[in-house]
Amino acid sequence: MAALFHDIGKIAIPIEVLHKPLEFTDEEWALIRRHPVGGVTTMLKMKGLNEAAIKTMIVAFEHHQNFDHTGYPKVANKSPLTLYSRIVSIADCYDAMTSSRVYNKTPFPPDKALSLMWDRAGRYYDPLVMKVFVNMLGVYPIGTLVILDTREMGLVYQSNPSLEKIDRPKVILITDVGGKDRNVKLITDLSETDTATGKYKRSIVRAEDPRKFNIDVAEYYL
Repeated sequence: MAALFHDIGKIAIPIEVLHKPLEFTDEEWALIRRHPVGGVTTMLKMKGLNEAAIKTMIVAFEHHQNFDHTGYPKVANKSPLTLYSRIVSIADCYDAMTSSRVYNKTPFPPDKALSLMWDRAGRYYDPLVMKVFVNMLGVYPIGTLVILDTREMGLVYQSNPSLEKIDRPKVILITDVGGKDRNVKLITDLSETDTATGKYKRSIVRAEDPRKFNIDVAEYYL
C-alpha cells in the first residue's frame, strides 16, 4: 500500500506539468518537488488513520530524499529512512528508467538501468537493499530481450539463483542463428557448458529494446 500511494501528492500538480515533454522551468520543478509533502497532506485528510496509513505517509514523504539525504524535501533531522522508503525509492527509480515516459521516450535497457543504479548505491540508494534488488531481478530481468554470441535472440525466462552466475539466466530462444523466428518454444540455460571444452555454449552480448524489433514480449509468456 505504501508503494501504491507513494506518488499520491502528484494529484495536486497540473496535468500539463506532469506530462511536459521538455525540461521543467524553475517554478515547475519547485512544484514537482513539493509532491512528497502534498502526499502527506492528502492522506491526512482521509478518514481513519492507522499504522498502515502512517507508514504510507512516511514513504510518500521520504521516497525522494535519497539514502544520503541529498534529495528532497530537505529536513533538519537527517534520521535514517524507513525500510519501506528505501525499497520504494529503488523500485520507483528502476520503473522510471526502464519505462517509456513523456520525458524519456527511449528507456534504458534493464541491465543498463541496474548498472547505473548500482553505481549510485550508498548515495541515492541503500546498498544492502540495492544488492537484494539486483539479486532478485538478476542482471537481466525476466522479459529482457538479449542478443547472444551465437547470433540468436532470446527473452530472459528465469533468473539464475546462483550469485556467481547471476548474468547467466534461462532464456527463451526466439530466433535461430540466421535470424529466423523459431516455430517451437525452446528454453536454454546460459550456464550450460560444453563438456569437451568447458566453455559456455551461449553468452549474452547485449540487451536490446524489444520494440526495436517489433517483438511483443507478452506473447512468449502466455
